[in-house]
Amino acid sequence: MRLRLCLPPGQRSEVLKASQYSMMSGHLGTRSTLSRIEEKYYWPGLKQRVVSYVHVCTLYQARKSPPREPQGYMEIIKVERPFEQVGMDILGPFPMTAGENRNIIVAVDY
Repeated sequence: MRLRLCLPPGQRSEVLKASQYSMMSGHLGTRSTLSRIEEKYYWPGLKQRVVSYVHVCTLYQARKSPPREPQGYMEIIKVERPFEQVGMDILGPFPMTAGENRNIIVAVDY
């Protein structure tokens, strides 16, 4: 069993900041950051706090690699006549326009 320092709430932010923003840290992902902190420290809710901290780090978000699994393939929709298959989506709310509109309705005739 390894002994770790149980950090009081006032010092947790400093450890999180040091794990992400020091010259030696390199803006690691969630697993690496959690492993690095868990080597020396403990506090209740540590894992959830690291996950939320890393996910709002703008530098990490800008540098992280794309997902490893490919996105799903687009399906070809075969139709034989107009209006055989129709799709509709509502987008919004957006900022109010001069005409007092907030949403966009998109309709597609496949």
